[in-house]
Amino acid sequence: MRILITNDDGIHAEGIRALACRLSYEHEVIVVAPDSERSGAAHSITLTAPLRVRKASIPGAPQVEAYKINGTPADCVILGCRALDIKPDLILSGINHGYNLGVDVHYSGTVSAAMEGAMQGIPAMAISMESFTATDFSVPARIAAELIPGFMQSGCKLFNVNVPDKPYEELKGIKYTRLSDRTYFSPFEKRKDPRNIDYYWWPCRAEYDGDPQADNDERWTNEGYVSVTPIMTNSTDEAALCGIRGKKEQ
Repeated sequence: MRILITNDDGIHAEGIRALACRLSYEHEVIVVAPDSERSGAAHSITLTAPLRVRKASIPGAPQVEAYKINGTPADCVILGCRALDIKPDLILSGINHGYNLGVDVHYSGTVSAAMEGAMQGIPAMAISMESFTATDFSVPARIAAELIPGFMQSGCKLFNVNVPDKPYEELKGIKYTRLSDRTYFSPFEKRKDPRNIDYYWWPCRAEYDGDPQADNDERWTNEGYVSVTPIMTNSTDEAALCGIRGKKEQ
């Protein structure tokens, strides 16, 4: 199988290296990733600047064809599929440094890169791991490899996968579940730069607003499970649309 791998942490991130190394043993892997970190880029694309593609290498996987791009994660998928003509059977985005739970899917460059693949009709998975400081991503890389056969047979176009930072043997299993209600509540901090000019910093602390026993990604990852959430690419509110049409017809 030909797999295109990208991320939002940049081509030098440990997460993408672990994923490429793991999957290159069984699949043809091509990496197209941002040349620097693009966390929080969401589904942004570059329209007002030239995109440049440069050859790169993945430490530990010299056989993997790799490119770095001065663009967003979504740019990487679009450029890889259209300009570089990679034609992947599957797109994997990650492994992200930190969870992408609940509403994170709307901000995440990792999830949005996978979303771009799904929008092009290519099955795609976004993979994230709990820790922001971990250097060993072998467990989520193994989970991703194990999920691929079932995912490809499922008929789903997009999975959002979150893996707790635990040894493989300590994971309790996999839960196919919903996105949680997760909000960011922290106020902006007003600070002074060295020239005494005001600037603002957002700590971006998350808070879970739902039932602790709800069937969602927040609960199950907290309990030591891998969460897998199928996501749709069409945002139409079908129930509201039917209701509006019904009222207008009366």
